[in-house]
Amino acid sequence: MSDAIAYTEELVKRGLNIDDFAQRITYQSGGGIDFFEEIAKHRASRRVWARIMKERFKAKDERSCRLKTYVLTPGQTLTTSQPLNNIPRGTIECLAAVIGGATSIEVTPFTEGITIPTSADVWKVGLRLQQIIAYESGVADVVDPMGGSYYMEYLTNKMDEEIMRYIEKIDEMGGIIGAIKYGFLEKEMNRNNYEEKRLIDEGENVVIGVNMFKEEEEGDCEYEVYAPDPKLIGAQIERIAKIKKERDNIKLDEIMGRLKKAAETDQNVTPIVIEAVKAYATVGEIGSAMEDVFGKFNKALLY
Repeated sequence: MSDAIAYTEELVKRGLNIDDFAQRITYQSGGGIDFFEEIAKHRASRRVWARIMKERFKAKDERSCRLKTYVLTPGQTLTTSQPLNNIPRGTIECLAAVIGGATSIEVTPFTEGITIPTSADVWKVGLRLQQIIAYESGVADVVDPMGGSYYMEYLTNKMDEEIMRYIEKIDEMGGIIGAIKYGFLEKEMNRNNYEEKRLIDEGENVVIGVNMFKEEEEGDCEYEVYAPDPKLIGAQIERIAKIKKERDNIKLDEIMGRLKKAAETDQNVTPIVIEAVKAYATVGEIGSAMEDVFGKFNKALLY
């Protein structure tokens, strides 16, 4: 939310009308295994976003106040032990996103706890899972199936309060940029990750197959572990070398010089980056040009 506020403030500062772009903003959210909490999170997020648009940015078009969310079910809830358990985990996470009102959803393949998915069949499990929820369960036929539930309304209100508390805290640091400079976000994520791991290790948070209902002997991983083809790596290196040799490097140097100058100002660098790509600059070269201006991020400087 604070990220979106920062982008919105910058666009308004540059002269754009809030109602000309706000409806194009899409918020990417992770899912989670806590069913009711996830539903409440999505419901509260829509409410908070509408309030931010109306009260903070004075949006007039109601479409500006509609939060569009893309939900990707998270890989961190998936386990390497008993990986088939990840299928019902993905189902619960997907169902919570649907009931919470997500605009679009992607279910992470159940083998991601082990490897980068390599089989089309593995990917299809997540797709079929979504299709069954959409076409067979009936939950997508109702706009807000949890609306009016005492517990869900209580949880949504609580989530609303906590979201606003975080936004206010980040505002006090000077917004999301200040929070990044202070290392606040990284510290919060590290603290949360540590706490979640501790609760699992101590058995307070149950993870089936990990700290409860473990199997005495689990066989070797039966899924193919992803490994890049060395031939493809070699071919790509040769291809890049050929492109660098054959492209117009004098023209590219001129573009990269303009890119660095633009990066030193408030000028929009995107058109120049597109020029560089059309002139066959690599991502690494474009990144290096930016690094010459902005420096390289070093998280040690945050502490």
